[in-house]
This record gives sequence, structure tokens and C-alpha cells, in this order.
Amino acid sequence: MSTNNYGMIETWKYRSNNLEKKMEILANKVAVITGAASGIGAALAIALDEEGMQLVLVDVENLENISGKLRGEPLKFELDVSDADAMMKLGSAVYEVHDNVHLLINNAGVMGPMAPLWELEASDWDWVLNVNVKGIANGIRAFVPAMLAQDAPSHIVNTASEASFAARAFVGVYHASKHAVLALTETLAQELSFIEAKIRVSVLCPGAVKTAVMDADRNRPRALSRSSERNATGDRLLDVYRRSLDHGMSPAQVAETVIDGIKANRFYLLPHPEVVDLPARRADAVRSDTYPEFDASLARLVRSSTGI
Repeated sequence: MSTNNYGMIETWKYRSNNLEKKMEILANKVAVITGAASGIGAALAIALDEEGMQLVLVDVENLENISGKLRGEPLKFELDVSDADAMMKLGSAVYEVHDNVHLLINNAGVMGPMAPLWELEASDWDWVLNVNVKGIANGIRAFVPAMLAQDAPSHIVNTASEASFAARAFVGVYHASKHAVLALTETLAQELSFIEAKIRVSVLCPGAVKTAVMDADRNRPRALSRSSERNATGDRLLDVYRRSLDHGMSPAQVAETVIDGIKANRFYLLPHPEVVDLPARRADAVRSDTYPEFDASLARLVRSSTGI
């Protein structure tokens, strides 16, 4: 154990000879997936089912469609990951059926409205942060204590985004939430490594993926509904994002990256190779004290239809 230039204790790294922490064989092991009804979560369910895993599927939406595509018989729980009590009950219910949870994928997430920060409502922040950040925190609280107590090694994957490494105008609440996901996942990895737990951690940071994330409003709680009209600039940017997703990576390709990363014990799971350049761009901007600017190509597209 050593200290860095700031006098802070560096966390212990995983020892290369600690082979029991590897997850090369997934067959007959148990995986919990939140946000499993569609998109990346559904693709992961299908891929892990093909690996022979026993699945626990969690979503606020009906899970019958995806469970009908699986060979195995998953446990299904329809609940909101932002509900702390429901998630704690989920953890207890899963361990009543299974002795171990080998893989926890905190995947549930929402996009939120696109608008200037000053036009976002308190309910916008509550909805996005509750699902994207507190939902993952609830998953950690519900499962990690029991995973620490079990003899079997395990793995946790938290779904973040390329948005974890950059910021973009009019998508502030989403980018803020994904920055938080990256930070809490790095923290979790350090803490578990420090106590030499048999739990490995990964963070998934994809770029554009063909999912229904832009339509997340369909599951927005009525109690957190917006009271004001939509923002014209945000709506134009939403159209641009929708079109980009049409050409995005398939959820199945993302799932393949995740499974390969779990088996290889990688922390950063980056299905889109170009995402690896984003942290360097930010570091360069910090060094040169560059003032943040809205992406020029996106700005042109938004101005062309809104007249701004």
C-alpha cells in the first residue's frame, strides 16, 4: 500500500493471482438485471440466458415479452428501482430462492427532458436522479451485503454512458446523472478492492444504441409529471438524437461487450471505441482552460429549425 502526491492512501489493487474472482464460466450462476424489459437490459437477458445463467429480471414495465424469448424460467419482479423499500424486499426475495447472486447488473435508466438547466423542473431532477443514480445505489444496498457474505465470487455492472465523460447543452440532467454513476461505480470498486472482497465491478459506458431510451417518459411517475410545456430547442435536439439512435449499435452488440468484459474482469466496458477519447479531450480542455462550447454541428442543426 502506498500514498500518492496528495497524501491519500491508494486502494489495494486486485492481485493478478486471485483467480477465484474471475467469472469465466457463467452457466448455472445467478444474474439479476434491472431495466430488463427492453433495450440493453433485454439484450443482456437473452445473451446471459444463452450462457446458461439463471435470471432474475426487474423492470417497471411488463416483463412477459422478454421472458417469452428465453429458454430458462426467470424470476420476474415489476418494481421501480428508485423505491428503496421495494429494492430491499427484492434482495430478500431473491436470496430466499437462490443461495448466491453471481452477477448484479444495475441497468435501469431514463433520459429525461432536453431543455436549458433553468427550465428544468424540480420533478425532472427528481425523476432522472431517482432512477439513474438512486436506483443503482438501491441495488448496491439491496445486494452487496449478501454478496459479501456468500462464498461464491460475484460481479457488479453499473450502466452509465458516454455522457459520463462529457457534458452537452440541453441534456444537463442526464449527463449529471451519468457522471454520478461513474463516480459511485469507481468508488464501489475501490471500497470492495480495499477490503479484498470477492466482488469485481464494471461500468458500462456505451455511445448511441438502438433503444427506446428517448421514450422513457412512458414510465415517468404521474407524481413527477412536468407542469410546463416542452422546450423548442430541446425538442429539436431530441429529434437529432432519435435519428442518431437509428444508426446506433444494436443492444445485442452491447451485451456481447458486457459479457466479454465480465469474463475478462475489465472495469471500463466501452462498446464504442471512440468513447475512450472523451476523457483525454476533457483533460486537454482543463489544461488549456478552454471555455465549454455547445457542439458546433449540433448547434447548426438546432438553429436551422428553431431560428435561434
